[in-house]
Formats: sequence, structure tokens, C-alpha cells
Amino acid sequence: SKCDMLICIGTSLKVAPVSEIVNMIPVSAPQILINRAPVKHAVFDLSLLGYCDDIATLVTKKCGWEIKHPEFNTNKNKNFELQEKERGVYDVATTV
Repeated sequence: SKCDMLICIGTSLKVAPVSEIVNMIPVSAPQILINRAPVKHAVFDLSLLGYCDDIATLVTKKCGWEIKHPEFNTNKNKNFELQEKERGVYDVATTV
């Protein structure tokens, strides 16, 4: 009940009790999914679908942050494209 935001990264949310966390979060707390595939049995405010490393890089670039990770210097030079599939659901892919 004291959650400010929920971010689920790289999960199918099929294993209890973790799968039940999404339904315990207050509706006022934003819920974000970062995953390769959508999760159909839970509702998120924002779903970013693609490779988790790419999405983490995209988010940090947009925020002006740096990640202390060996692959970040390579990943930060990638360009990303967001394609809206439906309201609040985006495919994230690298562009050449």
C-alpha cells in the first residue's frame, strides 16, 4: 500500500506469489512493464516491449543518465524507434 511505482522487467508474471504483486499495488501508483512480450493477465499503465537492455539504454538516454555497465558505451550509440501498438503499449527496436 506504500508503493509509489511498480516497474516489472523481464518477467512473464506466471509464478505466484510474485504474479500477484501487480494486483496489490494502489491504482494511484504507475505500473510499467519492460519485457520482450506483453503480459496479458495484468494491466500496466505503460508497456515497453523489446530487449530489456535496449529499453534501459533508451530510458537512461532520455533522462540524461549513464549506466555503469560494460555494454552501456556500445548501447548508448544505438538509435531507437518506438512504435505504438495500442494505447500505452510500445514496441521498442533499434534502428540502423
